[in-house]
Amino acid sequence: MLKRMTIFSKIIILIVVLLLPVLLLYGRSNYVSVNVVEQTLKNANREQLSFFVNQVDAAIQRLSASANFLNKELDISPYRAEVQQTDLTDAEKNAFNEKLKQKLETQKLFASWDNELSIYFPGRKEVLSTNPSIKYEEPYSKNPLTPDWQVEEVTVNGYKEYAFAYNEVYPYMASGNVVDAQHMIKVRFYERNIRIALNQFKTDSIRDPFLFHPDYGVIGSSNMNTAITEKLAERFRHMKLETSGIVEQRVEGKTYLVTYIQSKQLGWYVVDYVALQQILSPILESRNYFYSCVAALILLSILAVYLLYRHVQVPIRELVQGVRRIEKGQYSNRMPLTTSSEFVFLFNSFNRMAAQIENLIESVLTEQIRSKEAVLKELQAQINPHFLFNCLAFIMSMAKTRQYEAILSMAYSLSKYYRYTTRSEKSFCKLGDEITFIRHYLDIQQMRMDRIRYQIDIQDSMQDLIIPRLLLQPLVENALIHGIEPEMDAGFIHITAERTGNVCQIRIEDDGAGMSEEEQQVLLKRINGPLLEDMGCGVWNVNQRLKLQFGKGANLQYEPSQYGGTCAVICLSSSEREEEQKRGEAYV
Repeated sequence: MLKRMTIFSKIIILIVVLLLPVLLLYGRSNYVSVNVVEQTLKNANREQLSFFVNQVDAAIQRLSASANFLNKELDISPYRAEVQQTDLTDAEKNAFNEKLKQKLETQKLFASWDNELSIYFPGRKEVLSTNPSIKYEEPYSKNPLTPDWQVEEVTVNGYKEYAFAYNEVYPYMASGNVVDAQHMIKVRFYERNIRIALNQFKTDSIRDPFLFHPDYGVIGSSNMNTAITEKLAERFRHMKLETSGIVEQRVEGKTYLVTYIQSKQLGWYVVDYVALQQILSPILESRNYFYSCVAALILLSILAVYLLYRHVQVPIRELVQGVRRIEKGQYSNRMPLTTSSEFVFLFNSFNRMAAQIENLIESVLTEQIRSKEAVLKELQAQINPHFLFNCLAFIMSMAKTRQYEAILSMAYSLSKYYRYTTRSEKSFCKLGDEITFIRHYLDIQQMRMDRIRYQIDIQDSMQDLIIPRLLLQPLVENALIHGIEPEMDAGFIHITAERTGNVCQIRIEDDGAGMSEEEQQVLLKRINGPLLEDMGCGVWNVNQRLKLQFGKGANLQYEPSQYGGTCAVICLSSSEREEEQKRGEAYV
């Protein structure tokens, strides 16, 4: 297959083969780099977020531990007796309360987050707290409590926010109802502590962490992107979340890498998202730069291919086409000088070669035409004596029987016949003149055989058709001698000339013996070969003259006649006919 391809096609394939590995290798490298960066980013985000969640859980765990510590402090001396007594004086009660407040303040300082500690005494219906604004709430002390951190919605300075509370009841009651409890310790912190932690964790503008709970919503940093956060939270509400995970979400036309871990203390999800485009921007810039270089390389390759096509392929193609036209005999073909490259020398050399070949061919053709004309004159000379012998034999026969009218008619028709045939200076004639000559010939043949009848139908458009002189007479003679004479019942000849499309046909039919298909093939083979000694020269002369004058497009064919005999058909195509028409007009 490669052997059949042109040099231009091979060069294009070579350029593609050189560019394709580069694109494939870089594509693979870019794909691996992006995957490595994404995996590294996922691991780093998971580790950082896990560390942050552990810090939050540790801070919350210290708060719950402070409640446990206070519960144990109140369960031992010297607080146990005072807590259990209900008949203390006001002075004793105030001293006891003051001592507990100091203990609460001291315990509060051990926590890293701002919080408030409170002790509820359901029996006394009193509360002691680090927050002086907290009052004893009877309904609250009657509500069931759980051992986990609970979410409360409170109002601070006119703004609503979440508070997280943890309760320790003494003694422990499985029912969770603290009305009958000796005391209850409550530690509470507000969401502003979480915001502060999120602000500290958000060290740059790339990450934007927040806390999420399907029932309560979102707690974010002070300057979180509310639009993106709310959309991610809305999607999380419809997702089945594990304790931790990493997902990719597309929001507002950008892809975000979202990492989430559930807090063991609060049960909320700590979520962090990062725009992949920001992380991968260096790789993307490198990729875009490479693509730009590849695009430039492709454009240069296309330019190189175009220049190669314009200055190499096109001249080579024109040279090939010029050589093919020379092979077809178009020796006047010349190459236009449309290029200024090295092909100018080749084009000039080709034009000189074509001119030399044209001059040589014209010289050879001139000699061939002269030789063919000489042969044609000789063939015509062979036709005339052949017919003369037959006519003289008829006159001799009529003279013996003293049929003088037949002799006069024969002499008149024979004079017309020879007046036409002796115009040897003209090799061509019009079909109408040739038909007139054929009529005289058939009149002579009618004198020889009374049963001869003929009909001639010529289209008006065919009257001026230029043909070689004496072209039809041998075919008519052949129909008489070989078709009609052997059959006593035969004697009709029909001559037609018509044009069908680009083909002109002259048909000579008889109702004689006819030929089989095998005999027709043998005859066609003989008239297309060289003249043999045992062959008559009439039909062979016609076929040779057709080829000499009109070329390969003209031929003599044989087929069965509609009258039962044989039909000889002369076919002339338009191209050969028009060319010979121009040539023949000079001889008519």
